[in-house]
Amino acid sequence: MSNTTKPSIIDNAITYEMSCSCYNPTKKVKDVQAAAAKEFGCPEEVFTGTIYLLDDKFTKELVEAVRKIRDFFDTHTLKLGLTSIIPSANFFRVVDFVNNYVPTFEAKADDFARRWEGEIRPNSYARLQRLGVTRQVQSAPIWKLSESEVRAKTYFEVKKGTLSDPDTLANINGLTDDLRAAMESDIRKDMAKLEVEAHREIARRMIVVLQNFSKKFRGLNEKSRVYDSITNNIADLADLIPSLVVNDDPVLIELAAEAKALAAYDIDVLKDDPNTRVEAINTAEDIIKKMSLI
Repeated sequence: MSNTTKPSIIDNAITYEMSCSCYNPTKKVKDVQAAAAKEFGCPEEVFTGTIYLLDDKFTKELVEAVRKIRDFFDTHTLKLGLTSIIPSANFFRVVDFVNNYVPTFEAKADDFARRWEGEIRPNSYARLQRLGVTRQVQSAPIWKLSESEVRAKTYFEVKKGTLSDPDTLANINGLTDDLRAAMESDIRKDMAKLEVEAHREIARRMIVVLQNFSKKFRGLNEKSRVYDSITNNIADLADLIPSLVVNDDPVLIELAAEAKALAAYDIDVLKDDPNTRVEAINTAEDIIKKMSLI
């Protein structure tokens, strides 16, 4: 990067692609569609008639593992349109999660594949037979898959990339000075937009948890149940925000600190003291207004 160019998202983020999957295909079954329509007295087209082919007792652990992976990446990375980035300050957390969780996921996937031919496939097929839909599903490709083919369909992969750095254009031959300058300008504009989008996404996340807080306590009555999670969610996100910011943004970091202070309110005090509750709600809504301007 040029010494005369101020640091940007290029210097503070890494692009990535993450994919994870556990195999449990669905199939549309006419008999299921007709039975549902008959039960509720409505046209068949109201229902999809879609069923999972594998017994969920076999896929439950893998489904939970995939959900855990997706939840982690949704929290610790930023999805900006078609671009997914890991803020460099949070990169160590992502690497640590991947390094520690891949062996766990792989072990579950290996176990699933080992049990495929002798247990999972025949028992899942037998369950469908008991449901009376065997004729509709017996031709599904899944029943012909081998252990290795099923194993290949259960995966957790992360690929890292880099953002386009306009200064690399200086090393490309065949460009006129005017064309090179125009291309560099376009890339810098794109990166600036991406950085703004990243900070707006961080602000949006905080706005959501603060809105939940405000809505809950504005609608509080004697029957309302309030759990610590409503403030813990604010505190957890506030702690994470400095690592998610992809370039120095003192406004975001300061608002995160304000939100963290809000999360320090005692839940029982908020429930029992109307004055404290109004004070906390007003604080939350003030932060929401400021976040909305980012």
